[in-house]
Amino acid sequence: MAAAALVVTPTVVVAFGDPGQLAGVDGDLLASGRGFLAMRTADDDTVKSLYQHSAWLVWPVLTAGCGRR
Repeated sequence: MAAAALVVTPTVVVAFGDPGQLAGVDGDLLASGRGFLAMRTADDDTVKSLYQHSAWLVWPVLTAGCGRR
């Protein structure tokens, strides 16, 4: 799944790492907490940029919402 973030170019990701360092990446912040940052990606380079800003894992959010409606 982590490799999918580089191949699929998701519109929303959860990045694990220091939120202070990850916050410098272009994108819309959705949520943050101790050790993670959820954001809407700005462009195709957002995932690579998160890794360059010390993310140790970028997980794509491939579906909208949680569970069935």
